[in-house]
Amino acid sequence: EATGSSAGGQAASGDPAADQAHSAAYPSGGGLGGSAGEPAHAPTMADRLSPVRLSAARAGQVGSMDMLLLQSAMIDCAMNVRVDSSVPGMMSCDATRDVYSTNGRTVLLDRGTRFTGRYEQGIVKGQGRIFVVWERAVTPLGVIINLDSPGADPLGGSGFPGKVNNHFWQRFGAAMLVSVFEDAGDYAVAKGQEGNNNYYGANTTQSARDNSSIVLENQINIPPTLTKRHGDRINIFVARDLDFSGIYELRSRH
Repeated sequence: EATGSSAGGQAASGDPAADQAHSAAYPSGGGLGGSAGEPAHAPTMADRLSPVRLSAARAGQVGSMDMLLLQSAMIDCAMNVRVDSSVPGMMSCDATRDVYSTNGRTVLLDRGTRFTGRYEQGIVKGQGRIFVVWERAVTPLGVIINLDSPGADPLGGSGFPGKVNNHFWQRFGAAMLVSVFEDAGDYAVAKGQEGNNNYYGANTTQSARDNSSIVLENQINIPPTLTKRHGDRINIFVARDLDFSGIYELRSRH
């Protein structure tokens, strides 16, 4: 029985059909990817001219527009709580006007509808907005619907701005105070050089510098805090189609 070794280091069986199947399953170093341990080859002209084939999108019918509030609608809302980003929490707001269906014929969310949402703790340095997710709405008539939609500013920008406190004095005040004592120590060392107290003064000054570095390191990473006042106006960007057909029905007026 004849056995041998192929170019890739795999044993040949002597059966041409098996060897052909083996070659198909384990291609040699050709192609874009190359073999293991070899660099990938640059794409050829044929590869560059090959179009990207995307799957087709199928159109559908949304149904009656009288009961739908479609994605991207904006809801104006007035906050009834104060927001402080130093801790995570819940928040709520009330709709300032009736919210109509997409075709403008049906009131779906009455004025005064209560929206509830949540925000995460803290903002990063240089950031002036906080991100809020509005979870659900409850109308004055008791209709409840889940929103899972982000908050936005009056122009639709994600998140909403507020008053930012960078905690400057908390971050740098203690270090500045230690630096004052450090300068006083330097002055004492300079005055002490007239006598024989230079060694002890230098040690005191170095200790003050070390303490200043420790204080600054501990305080410098205090994150900024964003606050939003009670009564401020914000928007809710509707992130999905809201269907009220299972709750409301239209009746003709005679």
